[in-house]
Amino acid sequence: MALPECPGCVPAAGAPLRTETAGAFFANLFDASDFPARWYCGSWTEPLGWLHIVSDLGIWFAYMAIPLGLLALMWRRSCQATGTLGQRWRHAIPFPGLMVAFATFVLLCGFGHLVEAIIFWHPMYRFAGVLKAVTAVVSLGTAVGVLRAAPRLLALPDLEELSVELRRDRALMRAVIDASPHALFWKDEQGRYLGCNATFAEFTSRSTPDAVIDLTDFELGVPLENAHQSRRDDRLVMATGQPMLDVEQTIRDGAGRRELLTSKVPLRDGDGAVRGVVGVFADVTEDRRAQRERQEYHVKLAQSGVENRRLGLVAKATRHSVIIADRQGLAVWVNDAFTRLTGYQLEDVLGRKPGSVLQGPDTDPATTRRIRERLRRGEGVSEELVNYSKDGTAYPIRLEIEPVRDEAGTITDFVAIQTDLRVQKAYEAELTAAKEAAEASNRSKSAFLAHMSHEIRTPLNGILGFADLLRAGDAEPRQATEYLDTIRSSGDHLLGLINDILDLSKIEAGRVEFDIRPCDPHAILCDVVSLLRVRARQKWIGLELRWTGPAPETIRTDAGRFRQLVTNLVANAVKFTETGAVRVLARVVPGPEGRPADSLLEVAVHDSGEGIPADKLDTIFEPFSQADASVTRRHGGTGLGLPIARALAEGLGGSLTATSALGQGSVFVARVATGDLTDVPTYEGSDGDSIRSHAGPPRATAAPPAPAAAVPGNLRGRRVLVVEDGEVNRRLIRVVLERAGVALDEAADGREGVDAAVAAAAAGSPYEVVLMDMQMPVLDGYGAARELRACGFAVPVIALTAHAMDGDREKCLAAGCTDYLPKPIRPDALLSKLSAVLTAADAPPPAAPTAPPTSDRLEPHSSGQPAEPDLDPVRCELAEEDDDLRELAMEFVAELPGRLSGVRAARARGDLAAVAAEVHTLKGAGGTLGYACLTQPAGALEAAATAAAGSTGSAALGRVDALLAELESLATRIGRGAN
Repeated sequence: MALPECPGCVPAAGAPLRTETAGAFFANLFDASDFPARWYCGSWTEPLGWLHIVSDLGIWFAYMAIPLGLLALMWRRSCQATGTLGQRWRHAIPFPGLMVAFATFVLLCGFGHLVEAIIFWHPMYRFAGVLKAVTAVVSLGTAVGVLRAAPRLLALPDLEELSVELRRDRALMRAVIDASPHALFWKDEQGRYLGCNATFAEFTSRSTPDAVIDLTDFELGVPLENAHQSRRDDRLVMATGQPMLDVEQTIRDGAGRRELLTSKVPLRDGDGAVRGVVGVFADVTEDRRAQRERQEYHVKLAQSGVENRRLGLVAKATRHSVIIADRQGLAVWVNDAFTRLTGYQLEDVLGRKPGSVLQGPDTDPATTRRIRERLRRGEGVSEELVNYSKDGTAYPIRLEIEPVRDEAGTITDFVAIQTDLRVQKAYEAELTAAKEAAEASNRSKSAFLAHMSHEIRTPLNGILGFADLLRAGDAEPRQATEYLDTIRSSGDHLLGLINDILDLSKIEAGRVEFDIRPCDPHAILCDVVSLLRVRARQKWIGLELRWTGPAPETIRTDAGRFRQLVTNLVANAVKFTETGAVRVLARVVPGPEGRPADSLLEVAVHDSGEGIPADKLDTIFEPFSQADASVTRRHGGTGLGLPIARALAEGLGGSLTATSALGQGSVFVARVATGDLTDVPTYEGSDGDSIRSHAGPPRATAAPPAPAAAVPGNLRGRRVLVVEDGEVNRRLIRVVLERAGVALDEAADGREGVDAAVAAAAAGSPYEVVLMDMQMPVLDGYGAARELRACGFAVPVIALTAHAMDGDREKCLAAGCTDYLPKPIRPDALLSKLSAVLTAADAPPPAAPTAPPTSDRLEPHSSGQPAEPDLDPVRCELAEEDDDLRELAMEFVAELPGRLSGVRAARARGDLAAVAAEVHTLKGAGGTLGYACLTQPAGALEAAATAAAGSTGSAALGRVDALLAELESLATRIGRGAN
């Protein structure tokens, strides 16, 4: 039957379309009154209409089933996981958001077909349009999601590869789990078994682990009480997330009563959520039975009568560890000493073999095998081995085991006694160390005696032998002079040896004190090189000092110790160099990151000697050691210089190292701390040749003997009191001073000296100088000096002492002495010291200058050039008849302006202590080389600088400036005399 046509479906030609507002549109969203039903819109036939209706409904049903099925699958899989809904969905399937979007799109498409069928009767075209619009938006969003997820989808691994890897991992996991002797299992949240190992399957009487999967404890046939308890434990572990460890359980099943030791921990997924439990248990039925038997045995043993109780008291009271074991070797009793030694209580070892508890990695397997074999044969044991305490500490013991037999001779027990050998072993180790130390000490003593026997006997033989020749009285004057020179050089050698031994003893005793003060390193290095030039010339070798970088004017160190360190190294280099030259290279090594406060002064001494073997480089820094025995025979020496030098370098905050190669010479590098060099000026031109001291090879002439000490002209007729308890020293002083024309009196101790000085002063003929020994009977020199000063005695007192250690000079000066002269007394030093003191005492104090003098003040004259000062030249009298001394004097004169520049620089920065130190060095060097004219002005300047350092007045500084100008003027005269 044909349906009638809808006249509204054919609008008039050119008629406009209707318009409708959004509000009206949504208000009439489900209104169908203004549209005809689809049956009446167009030329529909009834079969065609029902074909569309049935098709749309079928599509709608299919579209509903597909997403609902997917959502149901996702929901089911997510319910098996834990966490939030999103976490559960991500765990259930990959890309859950994309799946939801796709399901929504399919649902909307299905609803669209449903609406198309409904429109045949209820034409709600507005709602159909909105539904199609929403479907379009969702479809576009789904398409975008698919495109964005495409790379991740393509990156997913191949399912076959995943399957192979998963099977391999599962096989490996299964092998590991099945290898465990304990029963392992894991359950889900409902208490169903997800898996187990073969031990668990065997325990539950199942043929394979797979037969347990998806079963509960109730279905496995576990006794009801135990199944309920297991379920409660599972829930507790999953609820708290905490493990349950070592819980003892008893099960009664077809196999009888069994005791289990069970532990359970939460089973977590990749997100950390608890999804079940993992458990393990061990069947300890036999262990507990054996333990109960041992406990029963122990009870019986404890109740076995008076004798056993007494034996127990004895075992408890002994300091040795006692263990009683049954005939199977299982422990049944231990005493308190065992617990103190091992940390184990009886409960820890009861029913167990003591060796399984006490032995560890360092226990000797061979010893334990011997013990087992002897016990197996029923024999006693006495062995030493290493056991371990409960905290893992290893300790040595002596183990003695004796079997206990009954009347029939059957072994019933074993008694083991452990003796702690730690104290004994420590004592033995101490004895061994002491023995080795004693042997090393004996070797050192033997080496020391061997060295000293040679080093001391050689100069002693020279002294005694030539003294006997002189005493015979038949020597000619020339021979007598040679004999005396030999005796003097032998005495100098002995003095150096004694000084080295004293220094080493102080170093080894840790009693070396360092007086860190500002000093001029260049001046010290120049002094050392100057001192050793004579030795270098005698061997025809060169000796050079050079700075390889800027030379600081001052560093903070112990000047005396630094001088001793460098002297040792340079003297060694000169001694072991036969040809070539010795080079002393100095430089400042910046601290880390260039910090001036951490700088080091490096002095590298290069020689061209025969070199040192590589295997001897370490031993040369050991006392009494040299590179080779033949070297000792050729060159002599005690082998103390380098050990002392290294100790001094380390004490000065640095180090001493050596490199050498046979036939190529050696290099000794000493480094000392400089203190903070920030703002410390450097010598001008110190990076070139201006700061350099050089001694080339001497001429091919023999080195002349040292000239005899010149007698100062200001000593004749002077009155001197000698206070000395040593007869030999008094005789020596008397001979030397009488030759110089000195009138002297003598006193044998401090009391006699004080009385003689006071009496002479009272008589109107006071002594002009007192030579005072410091170590005397009745009253020592310190007390005598203090008494003289207390009595108003103002004349100079010169201290004579054999104590040449640091601080002795200050101690003498503090007692009231004017100056200090160390023993042994050398005639030239005695005369020089006496002359200097008398010169200083005779000198009137200079008048203060009206204007500060300056060495570079020039007077104009007609040519417009500075006028040459009218100064008389000063010549070196000692060098007039000796070429070598003349060369030394020339070098001193060449260095003199540089030294005075250093003094002037120290004065400019106000460092009066450095001024005094520099002038003191200049005074000594000048006097030694025959420029005695330097002694008085340099000494006066030194005293003035020392006094001004503790004064704030301008007069003291003016005196320093005046004396410095006088000294510079004198240096000019010396320079003119040398040309």
